[in-house]
Amino acid sequence: MSELRVNFFGRRTADFSLKNLPNESGKTMIVRLQELFAKYCVFPKSGFRIFVLRTNFTDTIVDITNPLSYPITMSESFADGAYTTEHDHAIVFFPGDCLACVAFHKEGHLALMHIGYKSLFDNKGVRENTILDSLFIERDFPKKGATFKIGWGIGGCCYGVEHLPSVQGIEYTQATTGPREKHRSIDLRELVVQRLRAHGIERSQIEVDRRCTACAGKRRDGRHYYSNTYGDSGRNLITAYFSR
Repeated sequence: MSELRVNFFGRRTADFSLKNLPNESGKTMIVRLQELFAKYCVFPKSGFRIFVLRTNFTDTIVDITNPLSYPITMSESFADGAYTTEHDHAIVFFPGDCLACVAFHKEGHLALMHIGYKSLFDNKGVRENTILDSLFIERDFPKKGATFKIGWGIGGCCYGVEHLPSVQGIEYTQATTGPREKHRSIDLRELVVQRLRAHGIERSQIEVDRRCTACAGKRRDGRHYYSNTYGDSGRNLITAYFSR
């Protein structure tokens, strides 16, 4: 039997001032990551293998079931998710306001996915292939008995985007706070819930974290999270792994 561990680190828990991190590659990034993880003791023991996603709104989920060769490995190309059955493998990425979705099965299946608006829609409307389709179709993630956690990102209260396309069946609202106030908005969490339900996932299997990184990010007197919406160049950190 396995137990899921998810951690979300922001401005208040650690100083992840990683302005250029998503654009760096190779040795420089690995060194910085080693220093970062060593400083904040993100993981419980030595010997952990850490897989870092280079996100770019793709539908790619990398299979890292085979043991990783190095303490820290970056995805060779852009990928917005990773899947593993190894209990000493952690999957991480550095979000600004985009959501994370964690899929976990107690028999030892784990996936962590980065999800933004572009992950679900394109200029024509609903994307034909999304990262959630990849999870169930390409990676054959087990549905029965699985748990799905969504959150750690911006809420509909702040998301507002001026030129959101009209998509049939999508409920639009209006941003009520922040620099995008009064712009057309959507609740990305509910969109992910809808997509999971379309794949046959029961609502009781889905847990939603409602905290909004943009709302928390605007607090100048002790801000909780970095937020792209408020112009932050830093990033938060989300990690997921399971123990046995």
